[in-house]
Amino acid sequence: MIRRFRLRLEQTNEDDILLIAFDTPAGDVVERRRAPFAPGELVRLLDELERTATVADADDLLAVQLGERLFAWLFAEQVGALWHESRAIAHAHGDALRLELYLPQAFQAWPWELLRDPEGDFLAFSSLTPVVRFVPTPHTNEPPMLVEPPLRLLAVFASPEGMPPLDVAAEEARLQTALETVSPAGMFTLHVVRNATPGMLHRAVRRFQPHVVHVAAHGDPSGRIFLQSDSGAPVAMGGREWARLLADVPTVRLLWLNSCHSADERAHVPTLAERFMELGVPAVVAMHRAISDAAAITLTQTVYEALAEGWTLESALAHGRKALAQAHGLDWSTPALYLSRANSRLWSVVGAAPQRDEVVLIEPEEATPTTPPPDLTLDVLAELEVCALPPLDAWVGPLGEERCVSVGALWVSRTPITNAHYAAFVAATGAEPPPHWGGMTPPAELRDHPVVFVARAEAEAFAAWLGGRLPTEEEWERIARGDRARIFPWGDEWCATCAHTAEQGARSTAPVGRYPDGATPEGVLDLAGNVWEWTATTEEGQAIAKGGSWFEPAEAARTWERLYADPVRGYDDVGFRVVWDEAPQETRNV
Repeated sequence: MIRRFRLRLEQTNEDDILLIAFDTPAGDVVERRRAPFAPGELVRLLDELERTATVADADDLLAVQLGERLFAWLFAEQVGALWHESRAIAHAHGDALRLELYLPQAFQAWPWELLRDPEGDFLAFSSLTPVVRFVPTPHTNEPPMLVEPPLRLLAVFASPEGMPPLDVAAEEARLQTALETVSPAGMFTLHVVRNATPGMLHRAVRRFQPHVVHVAAHGDPSGRIFLQSDSGAPVAMGGREWARLLADVPTVRLLWLNSCHSADERAHVPTLAERFMELGVPAVVAMHRAISDAAAITLTQTVYEALAEGWTLESALAHGRKALAQAHGLDWSTPALYLSRANSRLWSVVGAAPQRDEVVLIEPEEATPTTPPPDLTLDVLAELEVCALPPLDAWVGPLGEERCVSVGALWVSRTPITNAHYAAFVAATGAEPPPHWGGMTPPAELRDHPVVFVARAEAEAFAAWLGGRLPTEEEWERIARGDRARIFPWGDEWCATCAHTAEQGARSTAPVGRYPDGATPEGVLDLAGNVWEWTATTEEGQAIAKGGSWFEPAEAARTWERLYADPVRGYDDVGFRVVWDEAPQETRNV
């Protein structure tokens, strides 16, 4: 499993930098730091590094010195203490710790891929400490795309006349070789566009609807990539042209730019990678500097082989960096990885074998027969708090259109079901875990958050496992509104300390029970905000969910509001709670 060490940098003046580490395994911290480079020094060092990287058999002394200097600056004082504590926590659980850098333009050109621990090695070499440039977008919490094989890879090759020739034939051959091991199983299909013109590329993208777009072409420091005209002359494509090309292709999960300077942040704002992520592309691999044909081919083959074997992208790239270091020296630091998703798995393949965990470096030994897993039902029930509600003639329906319905006695989970609860269900039944977990167990920091990305049928299966069910819409409103049709679960006036909604600046779920002021008179919590909750009610093929969420304003949290949702999909702001018609055993009643 991958844990996240999220670090944002902000420049308050020429010499003063604010470092904000947040949502890490060990907590949060904010501190100020003076810049580590004198004016003009970094540009000089990067130019020297590029000259060194192009020399055959070059010593990596400059890269080591620069990487250790940057590491010592970044992980000093409180941020450093938090990093080392987070590494210890991740190591104790056998997890990786991903350094996610949120970087304004002023820091994009810094050589973060060179970060080097003097007591170890370059962080980016290891699957246990991947370094990514994180670009937050509205799609950040989306799960991996569900894909029926084969995965479609579009390879685009261009070597225009008048520019240094590229060995595109060799790269195409290596790319084909990298996919051959899985092609018989129908995992990948490859579509190649040779001597690519913009028109050819447009038609291929439209017709093929690829999951991966791999571009091998010349780039330049102005942020352009060169295709060719019908006559073979160079045709420059900048960020705007690429954005138009990919704007209506939602299938693309990875854009691979084997193009020199495609990640050269000193030259253009925003970078090509950032433009693509604004379109919804989850991942981009681009090149900081010029990269030789041989190095690009080695990188391509290694990374695609690893992806085909089921590694996550950052782990596959770590393997690619090692292969480059062995054969091509400092070229290993040329690729940069940009992500815009918390879950770095780019897709979930229907019917495929389980994907590799990020930290598994050898094939597991053949499992020996074991006894069946223990029944964890009673353990989960023992941890649940349940509120008992008497029979009631309740008023339900929109304000001004209420109707009275008789609702029998109910026992209801006091909060929505959490990731920790659902993890026990996954362990006991072999159910599919939610995709944002990145494995069979949730990230530690999400254990007490409501489980999300769970389709309604999966919620119903969990409830049945505990001997319960989902409430109907009328039952849910009875729980939230009581005997007098309250506007909000706590009363008729909005309360800013009672619910996790957009008014609180929420960007994701919160731990259940964080807002005790929002309880109903019977003690039921989190009926407003945090997550919409599945009900058993369906209308015109759509499932009804209730209660508003972290993404919605206060109006959506009113007790009669509804969300119409596709019951077979999971959402990042829809969870559920369980009700019983009889008192469940082993629960803690409140």
